[in-house]
Amino acid sequence: MSNDIVDPNQPEIERLVRVNGIPFEEQFVARVIADHLSRNSQRHVYRLIDAYNIYIKECPASANRRFVVDTTRNLNNFLNLFGDIELGELKHWHITVFRDHLLKRGLHPASVRKQCSCLNAMLNVAFRFLDIDRLSPFRSVLIQ
Repeated sequence: MSNDIVDPNQPEIERLVRVNGIPFEEQFVARVIADHLSRNSQRHVYRLIDAYNIYIKECPASANRRFVVDTTRNLNNFLNLFGDIELGELKHWHITVFRDHLLKRGLHPASVRKQCSCLNAMLNVAFRFLDIDRLSPFRSVLIQ
C-alpha cells in the first residue's frame, strides 16, 4: 500500500502506453478498451437456431411442410453432433466432420449432399438477413 499523498494543485502526470511502437495516453487507451467491451457485451450473439428461424421465416419454400421437416431434421442432425454453435464460430471443419459422420452412418452421398446444401443455404440466408459480411463456411464441401 502506497502512502503517496496526491496534491490536488499539481497537474496529473500523463502516462503513455505504447501500442505497436506508437505512444498513446493511458486514459485514451482505457476509454477505447471500455467502449469496445461495452459494445461487444451489448451485441447479440447469433447461433445456428437463430439462422434456422430466419431461414424458415424468410424462405418461400417454408410453406411446404416437407421442406420444414427436412430442414429441421438436417439441423437436428448437425446440432446432435456439435450443439448450437455461434454463427461466428462455425468453420469449414464442422461441415467436413458432419459429412464424414453421415457417411459413416451409411447415408448415400446424395443424401449427405442434400443435408450439407440445406445447411449452407440456411447460413447464406441468415448471413444476408443479419448483415453478416461472411461467406458460409459450409460452401463447396466435397462429397464423394
